[in-house]
Amino acid sequence: MNILILGAHGLLGKAFVDCQTFNVNCLSPSSSQLNLLRPETWRPWLCQADVIVNAVGLMAPDAGQMWALQYHALKAFLEQAWIYGRLRYVLNVSAWGADVASETAFLRSKGFWDAYLLQQNQAVGIVRPSLVFAQKGVSSRGLLTLAKQRWRVLPQVAWRPVLQPVALRDVVQAMQTMLQQHYQGCVNAVGGQVLSLVDYLAYMRLYYWQRPEGRNWAVVDARMMKILQAGRYLRLPNFLQADAIRMLQETHVAEGEAFAQLLLRTPQCPQQFLQDALHERF
Repeated sequence: MNILILGAHGLLGKAFVDCQTFNVNCLSPSSSQLNLLRPETWRPWLCQADVIVNAVGLMAPDAGQMWALQYHALKAFLEQAWIYGRLRYVLNVSAWGADVASETAFLRSKGFWDAYLLQQNQAVGIVRPSLVFAQKGVSSRGLLTLAKQRWRVLPQVAWRPVLQPVALRDVVQAMQTMLQQHYQGCVNAVGGQVLSLVDYLAYMRLYYWQRPEGRNWAVVDARMMKILQAGRYLRLPNFLQADAIRMLQETHVAEGEAFAQLLLRTPQCPQQFLQDALHERF
């Protein structure tokens, strides 16, 4: 089986490639070898792939850029792959909250792409990870840095208990099982506990940094968004952009039964994966 990994050098794509334990040939081209925005680079890879794992994801201030990569280019690429007739299965990494009605371009483009895949008469599996924790991940490092600070100013929505942080290794394990089974349908990859962003930062501070809980001050969401929008040209990290607040406002708790069945166990809670990360530091 030849598996073409799109987004092989991103967080989930790389982890998936690195953790392969069964007999597959992973095709993980660099951006210079296969560029989704350049159709002339597609053919050599389309001729080889039996399975496509799409781990492409881009959260950027430019909505047009996100739509071009996460919907239009992928749609054209997959249409060509099906024309070649070799493709047997598609495993798509989406995001929890992906919805065609979302206010954010990131989740809306993901939602349209998921809807397109599910409308095709093809074998398609979709995994929708919640907030993924990976010690080397960009967003996780940013949140760990924020948690380390003793004083924090946060939007009011940070006190809303809707987060279900999930360990990277759990998401990858579920993806491997889905691939082996050619699992069809959507799976919400969510962690074993529901908590607020404030609670999550407190866990990070306690279990990862080994420090007592810090102090938090609330700012009205609308005011915080205006502040962040004013600073958008400062290249703030994703978790400090206005869209992050909108995504928190839209988030609701997901059922994770199918995810647990794929893992054959309960997904890890933050206390578990943060303690594991602490041990990996030393």
